[in-house]
Amino acid sequence: MLRSNLKPLMEQRGITLRQMVEDTGLAEMTLIRARRGQIGACRLDTLVCIASYLGCEVNDLFSVEEGEGAGPQRKEPVRMAKERV
Repeated sequence: MLRSNLKPLMEQRGITLRQMVEDTGLAEMTLIRARRGQIGACRLDTLVCIASYLGCEVNDLFSVEEGEGAGPQRKEPVRMAKERV
């Protein structure tokens, strides 16, 4: 299961939701859902916009989280496969 790291990343950088909405032009509800981990699907350009704004990689926006009762939770960034050219 994926867990959103958006809220802690924003807090670490002192960025408010309102500021991010104004600076990125993304919909407020999109960012609210992303902070809560309530997005089932998201466009890649939206993820790239968020990561670029926060000065991080797209894979830093999420962590892999083991299911309840399945052992300790992992809090490491998701590693995306690199495209072959």
